[in-house]
Amino acid sequence: MNDIFTVAIDISKLNMPDLSQKCYKIKNKYKSVAVSNIGGYQSPILNPDDLKEITPVVLEQAKQYNLKTLKLKGNLRILNYWLNINTLGNYNTTHRHPFTFISAVLYVKAPKNSGKLVFHNEHPLDLFFEKQELKSNYKKFIEKEEK
Repeated sequence: MNDIFTVAIDISKLNMPDLSQKCYKIKNKYKSVAVSNIGGYQSPILNPDDLKEITPVVLEQAKQYNLKTLKLKGNLRILNYWLNINTLGNYNTTHRHPFTFISAVLYVKAPKNSGKLVFHNEHPLDLFFEKQELKSNYKKFIEKEEK
């Protein structure tokens, strides 16, 4: 059986001990905006110099991910980034990252069991089927293929 419409997720650990302090400096520099956050702090789209320490690290991770998974031709670049600082009860709503092949999330500091990161894969076929119908039809297709 072949996987179709899969979305790969790569998890990496980075060693950047001073990043938390840098994030709080950005919070003091820019007023919070309301885009996807419910409570907490969300920066506006940041200037590349604001987090220049992470730009080459994130870009290298994206390049490695591309080589292993997507195999896209051409150069990758970071279009934009922002930061969120959430505390107990704060969260970010479901949102999209349009015009991107790769999106990255970097947790600088988070207590154990502090919440969930949930990815939604809204494939264009979802527009034609209710979720349960699509799942049941897909399951029937897989069962037929396996027999």
